Amino acid sequence: PPPPPTPLDDNDDQQNDNTHNNIRRSTNGTTGGGPIYATLDDAVKRRIRTTETAPGNHQYLSTEAAKEIVQRATKQVHNNNDDNKSSLAVQFRHDGRLLWPSIQYLTWGQVAALQQTASSSLDNNNNNNDSNNKNSS
Repeated sequence: PPPPPTPLDDNDDQQNDNTHNNIRRSTNGTTGGGPIYATLDDAVKRRIRTTETAPGNHQYLSTEAAKEIVQRATKQVHNNNDDNKSSLAVQFRHDGRLLWPSIQYLTWGQVAALQQTASSSLDNNNNNNDSNNKNSS
C-alpha cells in the first residue's frame, strides 16, 4: 500500500500539482470491489497483513476478528482458474473509490491554522460554558 499522507511542505505549487494529479487519477478509477481471493482464508490473511502495515505503532487484529470482518465485507464470486475451471472465490464489497488517492493534502501551515482554529473554538466554548454556569448560580 502507498505510504500514509503527510502534510506537504508549505509549497502551494506542489499542493496544486498533487491535487490536480490525484483528481485526474481518481476520475480514471473504477468503482468495483477489490481483488479476488481464492479462499476466505487468503482474504483473512490479507486483512491481517493490511492492519500490520497500516500507519501507527503496534496495530493488531486477531484472526478471529479478521475473519468476522472479512465474512461481512466480502461476497462470493466466480473465479476462472488457469485451467479455465470456474471456482468460488471471495471479493471485498467495498466501494473501490475508497482506495483512490486523496484529492486533499494539507501543507504544514494549513495544518497549524486548522489546529489553532480548533483550539480557539474549544477555548471559546469552554469560556462561554463557564460564564453561563456562573450566571445560572
